[in-house]
Amino acid sequence: MVVEEGQRSENRERESRIYHASRELLLHFGYDKTTVSDIAKEAGISKGAIYLHFPSKEALVEALIKRDLMAYTSDTITAIETDTENLTFVRMYQHSLLALPNYPIVQAIIRGDEHVFGNYLRQRSHEFIEIKRNQRLPFLKAMQDVGALRADVDMHVVAFILDCF
Repeated sequence: MVVEEGQRSENRERESRIYHASRELLLHFGYDKTTVSDIAKEAGISKGAIYLHFPSKEALVEALIKRDLMAYTSDTITAIETDTENLTFVRMYQHSLLALPNYPIVQAIIRGDEHVFGNYLRQRSHEFIEIKRNQRLPFLKAMQDVGALRADVDMHVVAFILDCF
């Protein structure tokens, strides 16, 4: 079966509405009180349409977290790469903090916010740790690429050391 470009565009737009609705409901009501039906209603689609994109509420939340973390990391790296001032480690950290207000889901992850993630957080705390770890290496490499960290140091080793704390 060949999927036409118009259909892919419609699917991406619908998926974007699902993500937006999920984010808003999670932040307002939290994971435990948000249902797939609530998300579908907020997104203006059927409950079945959500299941065309995600096999479960858990899979949807996981995809939302990964999506927002990737966007946050990308925005931070772009800010670092385009910084024309004296780029220091502190300045790079500032860029990451300046991007953070645009990503309330990322903020909730950093805080370990049980209001937002409830049972999902308690059941998957090890996964949250892994998500944070997976974001660390690209950030360290970006800092190395712009000259803020020594080029002769293996960033995999630095990330591993940071993971120990």
